[in-house]
Amino acid sequence: MDNVSINSNLIFDIEDILPATGVDINSIEILVNDFDVTSELNITGDPWGYNVKWVPYLRIYEQE
Repeated sequence: MDNVSINSNLIFDIEDILPATGVDINSIEILVNDFDVTSELNITGDPWGYNVKWVPYLRIYEQE
C-alpha cells in the first residue's frame, strides 16, 4: 500500500473459521517499514477472531 497518511492507524482482523484450532496469538508479528512494532500492538478477541490495532507511538513529519 502506498501513499498512506501519517495520521493513519493500522487496524485489521485475523480469523480462523471453525472447525479449527484458532490463531496462535504468539505467532502474530508486525513489521512496519522493516521495524518490529509487535510489542506496541493492542490485540483483543479470542483464538477464533482477533482484532489487531497499532497506533504509532511517535508520528514524524518531514519538514523541508
